[in-house]
Amino acid sequence: MQRSSFRLALVVDTSSLFPISWQSTLWRHIVDSQVQAMKRDFALRIDSLLNGVRGSLDSISSYMKNNIRYGNISEDEGKRYILVIGQTMAKTIEISEDLYRAFPDTLPDELKSRPSRKRTRERSRRS
Repeated sequence: MQRSSFRLALVVDTSSLFPISWQSTLWRHIVDSQVQAMKRDFALRIDSLLNGVRGSLDSISSYMKNNIRYGNISEDEGKRYILVIGQTMAKTIEISEDLYRAFPDTLPDELKSRPSRKRTRERSRRS
């Protein structure tokens, strides 16, 4: 049984810690070469964990927004953090999309496109 490794490449600008930049060329190479060797159940677990991460990031962002109103964090500082949180969430979505492309049957039903009503009516008329 062959084991494959799946690594995420994240480069942080250490001078200010903002913004987080992803090395997309390196990421695409990793995805192209490693995802195909990845097992489906592993991909499902990674996607599930990423969903949890997105939920946690959303909670952090909401908490920060609420505390800007109470003066616990300055508006400028809060916006800076919230921007990075949003960028991070977007990158986790990109990872999930790569997993869905590698394993199309793992795409959650709520993300599948629904046929328009017009297409549905046309199909029912043909039947």
